[in-house]
Amino acid sequence: MKNIIGNRLKFIRKSLKMSQKSFSEFLNIPLKTYQSIEQCRKHPELVTITKIADTLGVSIDWLLERDLKYVYGTDKDIIEFIKLKQEKNKC
Repeated sequence: MKNIIGNRLKFIRKSLKMSQKSFSEFLNIPLKTYQSIEQCRKHPELVTITKIADTLGVSIDWLLERDLKYVYGTDKDIIEFIKLKQEKNKC
């Protein structure tokens, strides 16, 4: 099975130049859970997918590559939006 959500999360994490540990903390999920999702060892439960989408400010469809018309524009736009959200959470 394709690792769609894991690939999406890895794309975002690397675009933000974050470690798995810091990204899992940003998402507020345990590091081992995050690593399992990114490496396709575990399929996340719906509640976890929803939590991740809400934290990142993206749709579940975007995380699952079901929505090719992004609410926020291109992948680059989404990364910029997440960076702003991340900075806001640091305050």
